[in-house]
Amino acid sequence: MTEAAPQPANLDKRPKERSPSFPYIGLTKAVERAEQLHLYAKRHDMRIIDAAKPVWDMGPKSSSTLQTVAALLAFGLADGSGGGDGRKIKLSDAGYRAVADPRPGVKEATLRELALKPKILAEFRQRWGIERPADIIALADLTVDRGFTSEGARAFLRVYDDTICYAGDTVPDSIADTNGPSDGAAIDPPSSDIAVGDLVRVEHGGQIVFEKAKVRALHDHGGQSWAYVEESESAALMSHLTLLEKATASPATPPPPLPMVRVPEASVQADEGMDRFTVDEGVVKITFPAEMTTDSVTDLEAFFALFIKKAKRRAGSA
Repeated sequence: MTEAAPQPANLDKRPKERSPSFPYIGLTKAVERAEQLHLYAKRHDMRIIDAAKPVWDMGPKSSSTLQTVAALLAFGLADGSGGGDGRKIKLSDAGYRAVADPRPGVKEATLRELALKPKILAEFRQRWGIERPADIIALADLTVDRGFTSEGARAFLRVYDDTICYAGDTVPDSIADTNGPSDGAAIDPPSSDIAVGDLVRVEHGGQIVFEKAKVRALHDHGGQSWAYVEESESAALMSHLTLLEKATASPATPPPPLPMVRVPEASVQADEGMDRFTVDEGVVKITFPAEMTTDSVTDLEAFFALFIKKAKRRAGSA
């Protein structure tokens, strides 16, 4: 029998780790998102809640949308205005030069500039020089000297490696003027300040699993941070959570014992489909080939009939 993961003491009182802010996607993906914005809106501004689905195929208020907008602002590819549901975004002058200016060399020069616009990327370019150290040294620099979490440090290196290649041989003498816009330009790894009792949204693979759920426990396992919500026995990676509302007070009673930490579902591949069905005990998830022959569907039907028969027997209702 697999032993359940031990319950950490005082889950709701332990200090929360928080990585420094940085764009969650590299410049390559950010430019791609800017190109999509230009194709749809040109140089006009549009509300983010209107842009998310047609432009990026994301939910209007999903964490992916918020993080994408923050990254575009951080790199200076877009300008933001307004707030709430009326918040707007439009391609900046630099963003236009990066994605649509036809003059030779303009795009390359603009990307060299934008690669070092986020302050923290410029900081480590100045610190590491043209060739950064090996991962083991770079991760130590980030976690020990700069206060990154282990997960945050690995995510930062992916963004750094993707972005800094656009900077060429440029190494900033000073980073005082590379802060970028203050309107949510650089963001923390999502959900790093979530605590027990907070209300969150849980997403996975671009789909909302729980629109609104209360966090009942937090746990570190396998070098990653996990959260348990009241609506499920399974754990969700903290990076899959979006904070909706902070708890007004610490929970009056200790959180319930944690169930066994389950292996997270694998990412759905391009040639696969996935469907899910919610029952009282949780979510049933089915992954299947995107294309199946008639014979395969018939075989699958027979398999499900046997599966239901066994499930009824186990439930005592056969």
